[in-house]
Amino acid sequence: MAKALVVLMDRLGYSRYGIQGGDWGSLIARDMAFQAPAHVIGLHLNLIAVDPPNPEAVAQMSDAEKKRYSYFDREESSFFSIQAAEPQTLAYALTDSPVGWLAWMIGKFQLLTDNNGDFLTAVDRDTFLTDVTLYWATDTVGSAMRIYREHRLTREDAGPSPRLETPVGYADFPREVAVPPFRWITQTYNVVQKTEMPKGGHFAALEQPDLLLDDIRKFFAKVDQKPVEIEH
Repeated sequence: MAKALVVLMDRLGYSRYGIQGGDWGSLIARDMAFQAPAHVIGLHLNLIAVDPPNPEAVAQMSDAEKKRYSYFDREESSFFSIQAAEPQTLAYALTDSPVGWLAWMIGKFQLLTDNNGDFLTAVDRDTFLTDVTLYWATDTVGSAMRIYREHRLTREDAGPSPRLETPVGYADFPREVAVPPFRWITQTYNVVQKTEMPKGGHFAALEQPDLLLDDIRKFFAKVDQKPVEIEH
């Protein structure tokens, strides 16, 4: 995906550009920066996933850090494992039933948004229904789930990530999932701006578009003042 987007930006004629990503987009943005360091001026990310830097790192976490990081050890994260293990089987059922697909998405939005018990307080009803309908109308429930499986298949061959020197702006929303301690992040990412958001969850662009957009503008106004320097 990263390679395809790098090629696309080149064909569109962009020699310098910034990238914003959350969820899978965060990993894709990172890979784009590795592949095209002379072109990517910065990454703005609202989710950053890193592994523990050493075996002792987990034991050294505070209780608050463990709570934010332990999402994938909790029962409610089971959807990730299902989509990674059997995406096609699940896709048949969800593609066959619009009510099933709607129920599946309601569960995800209820779980992953920063809400007061009703996810529609975090995301507008029409926005949510539009999101659900886009998958249904384009018949992309199954293909959208494939990334979970493909990531699991390729991750086993991946080594530790080298440090990324591209400037990074990090928007930390309080209800984001699986958030590693910031000191882990800075060992791999060159974070030049970190914003602790007052509210918002995993679907930041849908939940808090104004907060996210203001932070993106602030970050790229900062990094755009400097040319990208690449070591050879």
